[in-house]
Amino acid sequence: MVAARTPSEGSKIGYLIVDGFDRLDRSALIVQNEGAVLGNVKRMFLERMNRFDYMIEHAEGLANCNISFDGCQNEAVSSGNIALSGYSGVEWFTGEESTVDKSLDSTERTMLKTYLDNGGSLILSGSEIGWDIGRAASPNADLTFYNNYLKATYVDDDANTYNFSGTPVFFTAQNGTFDNSTNGYYDVDAPDRITATGGSSVILNYSGGTADGAAAGFLGNYRLVYFAFPLEAITSASVRNNLMCNAIAFLTPTLPVKGLVLTGENTSVENKLTFETKSEINTKYFIVERSENGIMFDSISPAISSRGNVNEGRKYVYSDKNYPASAYYRIKEVDMDGKFSLSNTILLKAKNAGSLFKLATNPARASIRLEVFVNQPLTLVLRNSTGQVVYQESKTAGSGRFYTIPTQNLSKGMYSITVSAGNKTQTEKVLIQ
Repeated sequence: MVAARTPSEGSKIGYLIVDGFDRLDRSALIVQNEGAVLGNVKRMFLERMNRFDYMIEHAEGLANCNISFDGCQNEAVSSGNIALSGYSGVEWFTGEESTVDKSLDSTERTMLKTYLDNGGSLILSGSEIGWDIGRAASPNADLTFYNNYLKATYVDDDANTYNFSGTPVFFTAQNGTFDNSTNGYYDVDAPDRITATGGSSVILNYSGGTADGAAAGFLGNYRLVYFAFPLEAITSASVRNNLMCNAIAFLTPTLPVKGLVLTGENTSVENKLTFETKSEINTKYFIVERSENGIMFDSISPAISSRGNVNEGRKYVYSDKNYPASAYYRIKEVDMDGKFSLSNTILLKAKNAGSLFKLATNPARASIRLEVFVNQPLTLVLRNSTGQVVYQESKTAGSGRFYTIPTQNLSKGMYSITVSAGNKTQTEKVLIQ
């Protein structure tokens, strides 16, 4: 089974989902008690061993983050029919593939190396990857790839638990359970235990059992989230979807703003963007970028030549007449040497008299800033990806006022902000980076 989600018109497809889970053997047989005479018997319940349709869970997770994607089997990649280089991110799952089936064979590892060496973003999951290629005694051992590219060290097999939880710095309150074969997936009975290495960080731990690392993340010349258990086997769809969005948020590049400020407004006939520089040192040109989700951006303008200099900046105006109902914008400043930096990101929506507020910063970094359009008392509520309230405040508002919610003490990831005024309520997603 494969899946796809088309992007908005004129946008590129963001991610490629790769299904690398083909294993079906006696190790996955389901133990069932058949009474006093037969006792425990191993049964071949195929739908509880490998349904071969777990692309669905991964597709739903990316769709929940408003990410467009293609889907394929791992053989389509290893044969050269699909190139990883065409995608901003790759989401590759191996389920319980192990030494016989090979979680990642040598060809696939070589392709992933090339993709990562060129600055790619990878989400990888599977319960036996460490056992297969990260264990020195394995016939398929490739410690160079496992340690240097997946940025993990294999500790041992079997975490002796089916539960995981976020670390204090990453994925806080992101707790969940993967299946023991009784919830419609399969028995993840021996997930790898890992530690971080080479500049990575442990972002999830096993809860209970051995309490070792369950996932590692790396932000460097490429970006990586490696889960040592199968994402598709998480028993709660909401937990799985939120974890996917948080992984996407973790991988989303954030570059420093260099005195480049973007503002904009919807005039009913166009989205009018104005950006201003304080000075332009070694600047070659600017590009206007647009996104439907605030994560994956596409260029929508030709190169706009620099007109400022080291002593003074300039003001630039760009009109997007073919705008969607809701769009994120940012400016990419490209230097003479090819390096680039990004402006702040803004969200513009088609005029709607019923809106209570709009987000002025999304994604947000130090704070969330929103503009309110109602002249009455209101309540602001910010919830994390699990629905937990992390900020709440009542305000006496006036139309056109801006309010700020501090985010310094919040973990990176996807949140939702709700404004309530009278009998009206509006909720929007916001990404904290």
